[in-house]
Amino acid sequence: MNIDTVLRLADTLKEGSKFSDSGLSTNLGCHTRFLANLRSGKGCNVRSIDRAVIGFSKIWPEDLAWPEGIERPKTSRKAA
Repeated sequence: MNIDTVLRLADTLKEGSKFSDSGLSTNLGCHTRFLANLRSGKGCNVRSIDRAVIGFSKIWPEDLAWPEGIERPKTSRKAA
């Protein structure tokens, strides 16, 4: 997993949704500016990428296909 993976997941999830980068970052369990920082070229550590991808898996809508070519972590869905 890498920054491009995180941004691809973010862009896929944001299409047709109400999420902003800051709102989505928060829902992933990351700092509010996490996605904005990645988009501006700032880096992050591997733990942050892993946390974000796991966060995406937890909040991913059941009616939206997970992007091909990205391995989805095995997690339980967030309680409603």
